[in-house]
Order: sequence, then C-alpha cells, then structure tokens
Amino acid sequence: MRKTILIAFVPFLFAACNNSNTETSAPKNSTKPVRDTLVHVIELLEQKLKTQQTIDYNLGAAMVNAYMDFFNNYPKDAAAADYLFKAAEVSMNVKQCEKAIELFQKVNDVYPNFGKASFALFLQGFIYETQLNDITKAKEIYSQVVEQYPDTKIAEDAKASIANLGKSDEELIKEFEKKNKVK
Repeated sequence: MRKTILIAFVPFLFAACNNSNTETSAPKNSTKPVRDTLVHVIELLEQKLKTQQTIDYNLGAAMVNAYMDFFNNYPKDAAAADYLFKAAEVSMNVKQCEKAIELFQKVNDVYPNFGKASFALFLQGFIYETQLNDITKAKEIYSQVVEQYPDTKIAEDAKASIANLGKSDEELIKEFEKKNKVK
C-alpha cells in the first residue's frame, strides 16, 4: 500500500514546488520539470531505499524513472552522469540486465570522461558474466576495459575476470589455495 502511495505521489511532486525565481527553474511556458523538483524526488526515493530490508522492485523502477527524468531533462548538468550511472546500478540490482547494460553503455557514450566511465564498462562485462552467463560477451567487454583503460586498477580487475571466466567456485578455491601454499 505504501509503495503504491509513493509511486502515485511522485507525479504530484513534479507539479509542486514550481519556483520560477531561481536560475535552475524551467521557463514558465516550458513543460520541462524544474531541476530542484527532480532532485527532491530523487532524494526522497533514495531515503526510502535506505529503509528497505529487501529488494523492492517497484521502488527500483521509480528510482530508475526519476534518475532518467533528470538525465533526459538536464543532460549537461553536473549531476546527470552520476544519476545515469545510478539508474544503471539500480537496474542491475533489480535484475533488469538489458536495461542496466544499455544505461552503462550510455554512460560511456555520453560521458566518456566521467570518473566512473571505466567502471560502467567493467560492470557491463560483469552483468554478461554473472547474470546473463554470456562468457563470450563478458570476455569481449573485459578486453575493452583493458584496452581502453590499460594502466588502471579496473584494467587489473578485468584481466583477473578474464582469467577466471567459466571457472567453477571449486576451481577458483583450489587455485587460491595453491597460490597461498606457494607463498
């Protein structure tokens, strides 16, 4: 019941707080939501998420929609890249794999200099590997990480992921134990 009320309440938040006296407000004749209102909705949803004990798919969908509303209306805003990345993370966590991959790719395409762009690419490979069980595509993406970000920690992680692709948990444990005995 509370989930339904929250989702039903979100559109009303967009209509409220229309303060056209600030720099970040949309013009009076525009149908573009006011930036501050979008941020407020995102903050409310993020606070709600922090109180959750289990995955709430409706809340996840509402959060992705709020992040995407911000990104679509204010793509040049300093917060847009981070909100797009968060939309992808939430999609990944609620098992919307294709949507998450699409959004992580959009982070790379639209914001190639964003600090988390390399991680967005890596997470695409991670989704292919762990959620979609597509080892071939995972290896391709991990290889792109190594190629595009060669001297980074994330490239090291991608190399390790490539080395461990397709191995069972038992194989990984045996290799780990073997390495520890050698030391």
